[in-house]
Amino acid sequence: MQLEPKRALVPVAILAGLGALGAWVDARVTTSARLRDVRVEVRAIGYARGGRLPTNAEVEDEVRAIARAHEVTLSSLEVSSHDEAGLGPIGALVPQLGRTIGGTSRVYAIRASGSTSMLGLSRTEAIEVDLPLRAEAHVLDPRGGAAAPADDALHGRVDPSELDTRYGP
Repeated sequence: MQLEPKRALVPVAILAGLGALGAWVDARVTTSARLRDVRVEVRAIGYARGGRLPTNAEVEDEVRAIARAHEVTLSSLEVSSHDEAGLGPIGALVPQLGRTIGGTSRVYAIRASGSTSMLGLSRTEAIEVDLPLRAEAHVLDPRGGAAAPADDALHGRVDPSELDTRYGP
């Protein structure tokens, strides 16, 4: 039995259609994953070198580096910051902690438009992330107010007047 040229084209056309559909689905999933990964990594930006809070410019540079690593082009990137009282998201998740420890958080508002493309399919989405980093924490006095900075309460700083003479200089 011989295949006629017209009949041979039908399976080839079906395979080509399935291949094109598979490539389109792969491109759609990949572009979506790139933008999602940028958002996830931006939420994971931490403190700057030495444990200090990063500047807006440092956060912006890190966001650009993350986007480049995921083949995402950013446009209209803006980073602004403001301080808020409280422990940020953890204080809302654990109310008992919020009654024991107080402090402030610096919240970086990161706003950009990210676009990426693959196999002719391009996707553009807004990247909007609020990144809270703890600026300061202190242990609250149960009677109200701040008792002592958290570092002193946790590490037991000793006042020099409390030292006995045998331990002195």
